[in-house]
Amino acid sequence: MRRAMGKKKIEEMAKHRDKFVSGAVARKIDKKIATEIFELMAKFADYGFNRSHSIAYALVAFRTAYLKAHYPAYFYAAVLSHEAQDAAKVFKYSNELRQMGLELLPPDINESGLGFTPSDSAVRFGLSAIKGLGTNSISAIIAAREAGGPFTSLADVVSRLAPGMVNRRGIEGLIAAGAFDTLRSEGESLEKWRARLHAHIGDAIQAGSRAAEDRDRGQEGLFAATSDEGLVAEISLPDAPAWTIAEMAKNEKAAIGFYLYAHPIDAFAAELEALHVPPIASVGDGGAREVRVAGVVTAAAVRYSKNGKRFCTLRLEDRSGGIKCVAWSETFTKFSTLLQDDEAVVISGKVESGEGIEPTIIISTVNSLSEAAMANASSVSINIPEKLTRRNELEELFVILTKNPGRCGVFLDVAAEGVDIKLHSRATNILLTPALLSEIKAFGCDVKWE
Repeated sequence: MRRAMGKKKIEEMAKHRDKFVSGAVARKIDKKIATEIFELMAKFADYGFNRSHSIAYALVAFRTAYLKAHYPAYFYAAVLSHEAQDAAKVFKYSNELRQMGLELLPPDINESGLGFTPSDSAVRFGLSAIKGLGTNSISAIIAAREAGGPFTSLADVVSRLAPGMVNRRGIEGLIAAGAFDTLRSEGESLEKWRARLHAHIGDAIQAGSRAAEDRDRGQEGLFAATSDEGLVAEISLPDAPAWTIAEMAKNEKAAIGFYLYAHPIDAFAAELEALHVPPIASVGDGGAREVRVAGVVTAAAVRYSKNGKRFCTLRLEDRSGGIKCVAWSETFTKFSTLLQDDEAVVISGKVESGEGIEPTIIISTVNSLSEAAMANASSVSINIPEKLTRRNELEELFVILTKNPGRCGVFLDVAAEGVDIKLHSRATNILLTPALLSEIKAFGCDVKWE
């Protein structure tokens, strides 16, 4: 019976009723009293705390609330360190601390510890939350930093660690998470810096390993007056194309499980402004209602209902947070190409929420973010170069435009014989789409839209 109470098995408790009551009566306990006692135990088995347990919980809750109110940076540093291996919870609590006016600082090879560390108004990202780095690797990095001072370069890090202590995946994670960002040259963009560092990994590992081997053998570097560490620090980084925002975001998420510095939604700032959609964080408030939100699809998974029909669950994320979404069979079939990881979309649907239930959007329609914003375009300005101002070319452009009638006004900037002519074609209102935009650009014209 005690096992049934502990496991909250109500059906199992019912089987013990007659045995308990009859046993009590046999020991000269009134049947009514025995039944009342059993009913109390059965109710406790449903859900109950003894008094000392309840008091302990209340005391912990009070102390936790006090720390959160008066020492929020220290509170969140402890919570984030405890949840460092759960990216979803790190993301959740990092949003909470920002709402309290705190700053989440990126990981830093010269500042970060094993866990998250607090200051008066900020929390520094812990190295343990970077994927690909084990506790032994992090401990070795911290020990080398404490023994030899701040690191000066990627090769310097490798040279001061035992060979193989940090593998290529761990270094990629450090770069993508921004742990080397404070070492970059003044004026160099993060996109360029991280790309160059990533291209340098192989050379840095080789140079660092050679320096470490020479040091272990007691040999000096190429010049007697210069240490091995100084030599590897001076190795120049190769040139490499700067990462795009999408690449920055993708690599960052692979390293820490969510977007910290870069977010793929940043590339659609103009579209978001045009659409006037609310931040996702505000969607969970206010109960069931129809909503329209924009974000990036993550964790998309195809599932099957009991009758064998496919449906899709996913999370939609923007800078403010994320929300669970479900596309049932018919909707998923219609919009499956857009409901894929890393797609930037606008979703319309009904929010379902309740006490203790995570808010969920039941999807009704999906559009690509670019297409949805363009559909609301009020005007488009097409710059026509002089080589395309002959009658045949202009007629061809007119045919392209009239294929997509709509409400967007068309303005033409024509360069002819050194004179700029601006025209408003009132009879040629269009519906702007990504396909039409690409076709106009392929024709040889520059396009701007609002």
